Amino acid sequence: PGKWIPAFFTQNTLAGLKALKKLYDAGGMDADFATLKAEDGRNKFASGKAGAYAHDVIPGTLVTTGVLFEKNFPDLKFSDTITILKPFKAVDGNYYRNIANPAWSESYISSKVSDAKMDRILKLFEYYLSDTGYNLLHFGIEGVNYKVTNGKIELIPVNDAAGKPLLLGQQYPFAYTGYLMEWSGTRQWTSPNPYPALQKMSADLNTWLQANAKPVPTDLRLNIFDIADKDKATLNFNDDVVKCILSSDVEKTWKDLVAGYMANGYDKVIAETNDMAAKAGIK
Repeated sequence: PGKWIPAFFTQNTLAGLKALKKLYDAGGMDADFATLKAEDGRNKFASGKAGAYAHDVIPGTLVTTGVLFEKNFPDLKFSDTITILKPFKAVDGNYYRNIANPAWSESYISSKVSDAKMDRILKLFEYYLSDTGYNLLHFGIEGVNYKVTNGKIELIPVNDAAGKPLLLGQQYPFAYTGYLMEWSGTRQWTSPNPYPALQKMSADLNTWLQANAKPVPTDLRLNIFDIADKDKATLNFNDDVVKCILSSDVEKTWKDLVAGYMANGYDKVIAETNDMAAKAGIK
């Protein structure tokens, strides 16, 4: 209590690992979860090989998964077939919603680029973040993919041979470069979408979360602290989760992992993090 100790050293994490172990042993998790790569989980869900799939449910994710699903099951409508589960109540009786840094990703520009190239790069960034650039990268070409009526953008349907709406990235691969700059933000729930039913499902969940769920208490400043030992840390929490779930004794495996980390300098990481948090007035 009162200390900023990394989550992987807390008792709550051990309880969560034990719950995952029970789920795995009961057959509720993919037997091959430890070796799944990239979007294997999504692909299994879209092909009917998995009954539930944990991922964000922003409109883009739902649409991408829905396109794959309807390709595998052309007689079914994705929005009529799946549902989005709301979070379960925590032990304190509250609902919680995730929060994250405003900037999820970043773009790096080499210090070796010339001034002329840097100028071009920055102009490209500026264009992408303008209304004109946003419309191009999210809606396509005006008069071909969308029209503006009384100031409101209306999509012009472009379908594939099967009559299914084509995603903009399928028509113009350059559209994916827009993610260098931003991830659509709140506009994703209000901008025109070729799959309005899926967009509404996502928007309804977001509205519910804002009204009913508390943000997980997190001070985002902790993520940007420049801490020497933390910057050199090599811990891979995903690997540790796999080790615990596949072990015969979750608690022993977890305690051995923690002891190993502490013996290799993570006690310093905790001390340095707490010290910097105290100096920043974070309690």
